[in-house]
Amino acid sequence: MIALNELSNLFCKDRAIGVMARKLLFLARKNLICTLEVDSYVLSKEEETNNKSALEALSAFGLVKKSSNSTTGFRYSIPAETLSLIEQAVLAMENHFLLKRSAEWHINAKSRLEWIEGLYHMIQKGREKYYANIR
Repeated sequence: MIALNELSNLFCKDRAIGVMARKLLFLARKNLICTLEVDSYVLSKEEETNNKSALEALSAFGLVKKSSNSTTGFRYSIPAETLSLIEQAVLAMENHFLLKRSAEWHINAKSRLEWIEGLYHMIQKGREKYYANIR
């Protein structure tokens, strides 16, 4: 099983996998499109088809189980015990991106404020020169 910090780093590096993990978590928690079968949430065929690459990546890390079925082909299921790990990693990923956006917003706000202050000083100097020429 993968460690929490490795998992949250994976979600941060590959947004598609992180988004899929968040979606899986939501579906499993709400019992939407997933059905609970023997301590696992099994995805619908439509969800499996739409999210094949992300499911393969999550399967490689042991978060999603891939099993073969003679009638339906491969089926993906989320073991119930991994849901809390996925939830913690998704929260860590969301926190990372919120902090990143917050830092970017602060930098942008600071540069905008500096630009406005510079513009204000230019206007003040222009007024001073204008009034000096009038006198």
